[in-house]
Amino acid sequence: MRLRTLAVAAALLVPLAAACSSSSSSPAATATHSSASPSAMTGTETLKAVVTGSAAAANFNSSNNNAPLMFPQASLTGPVVTVIKPFVLKGSGNEAGTVTWTTPDGTIAIYHSAVANSNVQPVYTKKGDVCYFKALFGNGTFHYVPASSTGKWASVTGSGKYSINAVGASPLNAGKTTCSNNNTGNVMSSGAAITFLAVAPVTVKT
Repeated sequence: MRLRTLAVAAALLVPLAAACSSSSSSPAATATHSSASPSAMTGTETLKAVVTGSAAAANFNSSNNNAPLMFPQASLTGPVVTVIKPFVLKGSGNEAGTVTWTTPDGTIAIYHSAVANSNVQPVYTKKGDVCYFKALFGNGTFHYVPASSTGKWASVTGSGKYSINAVGASPLNAGKTTCSNNNTGNVMSSGAAITFLAVAPVTVKT
């Protein structure tokens, strides 16, 4: 198996408070009116995107490390509730910079920066001739850029962290007895999943 090196440049719109696995639940979305200013609302904005099955396996098995990660959609909850469809994360070579996504509520612009060497070797569990793995594809920080955003997002400020986690399974190659990237074949569709999670405290002018 060749797990792609994904220095994901897309710090999706929300920071990830902590690394999460594909089975992690999103933090509860909250929104409160700021006592400091009646014209502003503060809360936690959460962005989550999950791809599973054959679509996830296709992301894993791509021979192009620079190919983007493809998700059917990303859901955003918190002060602003909306979706990004489809949701695309750029691959390696985009460790820092500004990216934009289009939503029904306007265009989101964020500046992101990936943590150096955040792509780590997967942790394997062997069961028979199959190697099950968990892997951190990458993480980093980001902040909103309201001056480059439109619609509701033009009034959103805040910063946070993001993380991408993956799980899956690959068969051992013939003659191999230990699990590693070099000793396994392509990731199987069954049980494959990639999760992007980002969470950020934000302020929205109303």
